[in-house]
Parts: sequence; structure tokens; C-alpha cells
Amino acid sequence: LHHLDALRAFAMLLGIVLHTALGFVPGLWFIEDPTASWRGPFDEVFFFVHGFRMPLFFLLSGFFSAMLLQRRGLWGLVKHRLRRVGLPLLVAVVTILPAVGVGILVGQAWANDAAPAGTAEVQAVEAAPPGLDGFRILDSDRDIRDNRSFRFAHLWFLWYLLWMLAGLAVAAGAVSVVQRVIQIPPLAGTISLWALPLLTLLPSLLMGDPVRGFGPDTPEGFWPLPRLLAYYGSFFAFGILLFGRTDRRGRPLHDAIGRPWRILLPGALVLFPFALWLTFSASGAWWPAVAAAQVAFTWLMVFGLVGLGQHILSGERFWVRFVSDAAYWIYLAHLPLVFLAQGLVAGWPLPAGVKFTVICLGVAGVLLVTYRWGVRYTVVGRLLNGPRTRDADRAMRERLHTA
Repeated sequence: LHHLDALRAFAMLLGIVLHTALGFVPGLWFIEDPTASWRGPFDEVFFFVHGFRMPLFFLLSGFFSAMLLQRRGLWGLVKHRLRRVGLPLLVAVVTILPAVGVGILVGQAWANDAAPAGTAEVQAVEAAPPGLDGFRILDSDRDIRDNRSFRFAHLWFLWYLLWMLAGLAVAAGAVSVVQRVIQIPPLAGTISLWALPLLTLLPSLLMGDPVRGFGPDTPEGFWPLPRLLAYYGSFFAFGILLFGRTDRRGRPLHDAIGRPWRILLPGALVLFPFALWLTFSASGAWWPAVAAAQVAFTWLMVFGLVGLGQHILSGERFWVRFVSDAAYWIYLAHLPLVFLAQGLVAGWPLPAGVKFTVICLGVAGVLLVTYRWGVRYTVVGRLLNGPRTRDADRAMRERLHTA
């Protein structure tokens, strides 16, 4: 299932795009580029990526978790995920998070030194478009006021994934007990599977005020928020129930759902501007319609990308396998470098699009090189991806070249 693993890596790599775009939208990020403007394309870039990226990741994580559960059993799944998710998160909290703080401080200092006189004052009073007065990127934690004492920053998804894995372990144990008494019909799983896209509408309605940003809230605090666990957990559960199922013709269901990707992706692209307009122009009474449009966009993108991935990435390629392995490291380590790069290019007399591209490619390129020469064959690479050796990589390249 090379295409699904590549899609999971793609979702991680889009984090660089998302966090870089924030620097070009006024009032949303720690380091604001002098060219930042609501009239630019970067707010739409952020909303578009944010709308589907983490749902896609959690769906695929649920799928592969179900695969591990089948192959290794419950205890094998727990041990594997603690090694690949829990331990990297613990290490990153004491290494990557401090580096994020340093990156912010240094990047802000560089940006302030490079900014022309009066730039900050001009940007500080730039008005947001109508309807964005209550916009917020980070979750307000309005129901957990003391949840700001600790922040996971971009590592929050690993923390939530651990909670979902704990839920999977409990559910798997409960199903095992129930099946000793009665046989659960396959139809129950199928009904549950297709009910989940509709159920994601419920936590979406609880995300925030009617005037808010496009897409789900972004949690960072220590205590998981129930509405976020329910929302992302719906995609995780869909991935679990998707594994091992077939359609009426006996084809794997994970391939069948994305088969009409030529319809799904254009449909999502058409729906996106309408959903975005509805989000920032509708009154509170229209909030259910706003949430429904956003949820529909998310599921269309997720299913469409699964189909597109099957179409172009189903074959085994060494470079795809390599980048998929590297994506975990790149995502964990990218945010400090993004802040430094944003501060570095702030004073460059170049168009915003050029600086955006330089940051994305520069950060990804640096981390890809560090992965190849400083991570892949070390204890860090073993922690993130399991053992990788130069001899095994050489053998894979030769096998694929011969094939």
C-alpha cells in the first residue's frame, strides 16, 4: 500500500506549506512578512490545506493502526505505537519545542532588523476583511481556561493520536469480549463506517463561534478537547473500519472510495470557494450550513486524494519510500527552521510568492539532507522509522532498477 503511506507523508509535508503561508497573512503568525496582505492568496492557501490535511492524516493512521492490530495483535500494536509515536513525542517535547521558542525569538529579531521604518505600524492597523473580526487560528480553549500552561505547538497531533490509540485498544478489547458471546454482523461495521462522515458534522458545530476560521480548531494544550477528539477521531475510526473491507465486486474498499477521484477532487475545488465565502459572510443562523459545507469539502478532498494517490503512487519507488520515511523527521523539525527562514527573508525585496517558495523549498531541502546524512541510519532514524541500513537501501534500488 505504497500510495497510502505516501499520502500520509504528503499530509505531514504540507505542514511546511501551511505554516509558511501564515507568515504572509496579517495578524495571524509570530513573524509577519512586510508583504503580508489579506488581498494575497496565502490566506486561501492556509484555509485550503488546513481543511483536509489532518483529517487525511488521521484517517490513514487509523487504517494502518488496524493493519498493525491484525498483524501483531493488541499488545503488539500498543508496543509499536509507543515506540513510534509516544517516545518520539517525549523526546521532541524536550528538544524540538525549546528550539521552536528560539526560532521565534531569533526570527523576530531578524525580521525587525530588516523591516523598513514604519512597516510594523502600518501592518498593525491593516483591517481584516469583513467577517473576520472574530477569526482565530489557535483554539481559544474557551472551555478549559487553564489549558495554556503547556503547549505542544505543532506536535499536538501526536498527543491526540496517542489518545485515539488508547481508545482503539479499549474498543478492540471490548469487541473481543462481545464476540465471545455474540457474533457481530459485518453489516454493523458497514453502517458505522458510512455514518461517520455524517457524524463529523456534530463536533464541527461545536468548534467555535459562527464567525471563525475555515476548518477545524487547532488544539495545542495538554488536555485534549472533546470536540476535537470527536472530530479527528471520526476520521481515525473511519480508517479503522475501512481496513480489510471490500466493495460488492470484492475490490478493497480503500481503493473503491477514491476511484471517482476525477469527480471528487474537482467537486472539492468548486465547493471550497463557496464554503469559504459562506463561512465569512453567513450569519449565526446559517452556521449549520457553514459546518456542512466545510465537512463536505474535507471528505471530498480526503476521498479524492486517496484515489489520486492510487492512480499515481501505487507502484513501489525508492525515492517515494525515502521521502515517506523522511517526512516524519521533516515535520517534527521544520517549525524552528520556518521561523528562522521567515525572519531571514523578511527584508528581501522580492514578491511574496518568491519568498514563500524559497522558504518551503529551503526548509524541506535542508531537512531532507539532514535526514539522509544525519538521521536515517542513526538511533534517531531507528526511533522514527525502524531500522534502515545502507545495504538494504542499495538492495532495494537494485531490485527496483532490475524490475
